[in-house]
Amino acid sequence: MSVIRDTWGVCLAPMSLPKRVSYRSMTDSTGQSDRVAQMGEIYQALGRFTVEFSRMVHAMESTLIMGAGGNQDVLNAIIIEMTGHPLMNAWRSALLDAGDLSDNDRPVLKELVKEVDKMINLRNDWVHGSWYVGYGNDTTTDWGEAFVARYKNSATGVASPSKLKIRPRAAYIEKAAVHASVLADAIMNFSIAFWRQRVQSVHITEYASDRVRFVSENGHRQIQVTKDRASWQSSEWPPRETASDPAPEEGLGV
Repeated sequence: MSVIRDTWGVCLAPMSLPKRVSYRSMTDSTGQSDRVAQMGEIYQALGRFTVEFSRMVHAMESTLIMGAGGNQDVLNAIIIEMTGHPLMNAWRSALLDAGDLSDNDRPVLKELVKEVDKMINLRNDWVHGSWYVGYGNDTTTDWGEAFVARYKNSATGVASPSKLKIRPRAAYIEKAAVHASVLADAIMNFSIAFWRQRVQSVHITEYASDRVRFVSENGHRQIQVTKDRASWQSSEWPPRETASDPAPEEGLGV
């Protein structure tokens, strides 16, 4: 396993980079404007993803507090420093233990939690990974592909997460941001409909699953969300691999 070091000799990561990527970014003026522009697109997409992910987390926090009732300041103090997965588990348990989920609501909640879990994993991989943006050599003309070095300990040793796209482009990151935004709306609408349903009791006019649904469109699984049961917004998880994006164990080395 190669060890990549920066210009000061500091160890960056116990990893092998793709052959087309060097550990020193281009400093001459050749194609510099294109490089800067394409790097900016990646940075902008990552910024949007960060914002939309925070909206998803806030949706779980606010609807958990909303449903619990009582002294909300105390509950807020309890959950305010929860990380993604513990918060997701608490939010799910609150809905399940309330005891009023319909037979249609339960499978939707199960699928929604799966999507949230994947988004939290993606966020953790991106935030805790090492990003290489704008790296290349004198022959590089396409600077729009980043490289994410994210490694974890596993039963077989240090490895990259099997479901992580290690060469994301700005368009892919934007799709992930859009999906996080739709998940935030799904959490909010599903939860509000559920807690309203509990309060209304015998006067139920809609269920939580009337606001959120999962469908298959052209062989792709989509989540759909509505506020008024008339207009729906849709999103699907961005595809992980393409022909030019080999799995982590392929195409690496210097």
